[in-house]
Amino acid sequence: MQCPECREAHPARCGWKVYVEAKCPVCWDYDRPFIIFPCGHGVCVQHFQDLGGQLQDCGLSQSVPSEAVRYTDTDGDEIAFVVNALGGLDYEVNGRPKVRDLTSLSLSGCTLHLDGTTAGSWRSQRHTTLPASQVAVARQALDLFHACTRASDGATASMLDSDPSEAIDFVDTDGDRIAFIVNASGRMDYIVNQRVKVRNLSRLSIRHRTIHLDGESAGTWSSSRYTTVPEGQDSILQRAESMFAQAH
Repeated sequence: MQCPECREAHPARCGWKVYVEAKCPVCWDYDRPFIIFPCGHGVCVQHFQDLGGQLQDCGLSQSVPSEAVRYTDTDGDEIAFVVNALGGLDYEVNGRPKVRDLTSLSLSGCTLHLDGTTAGSWRSQRHTTLPASQVAVARQALDLFHACTRASDGATASMLDSDPSEAIDFVDTDGDRIAFIVNASGRMDYIVNQRVKVRNLSRLSIRHRTIHLDGESAGTWSSSRYTTVPEGQDSILQRAESMFAQAH
């Protein structure tokens, strides 16, 4: 079977189901869950089946077993890793979000170490230790994190390649590949080298050829960013302003 976007050939058993909402390049509808090909592009479940595809049975699990991994840690706290509405992974303690949109998650012994966007005034870097008998649960959390990360990258690549009207894509004066896309919530995201840096932009202004922006940081970095458009590409500035006006 072939990817409907890049036309790369894949075996029939190649799909990976991920719990993120993304736009199918075949029917142009948003769907969740989504099926990702090895090339990084994806389609909705229905069109994956129509293409004759099957979920893969190697590597990571065929699909994320659930949209949350829950357990009681060694401190007696109720811990949850939950897929949020935008497909990112959140970390909750006793039902309260502590870290949103995890950017890192690693396992050392029985302890999970994580980072992302803090959900309050506390630090975003956290750790949680599981009982030795529940290490398998920690691996489920890792699988869920990797699924969300890969899905985000695949969905971003799919958006950039499939619908020019909903994406602005260029290389800035620093040599970085910059993109502005309209996300599933109808808001505007800022992407650098196919990685989301700022979500749901709340401010966008242009000074000369430099775009200044702010919104919700997608990691531990500052949400206030800027990027400079090369000379001769003024249309990008106009498109960015127009997209922000429509999405804001």
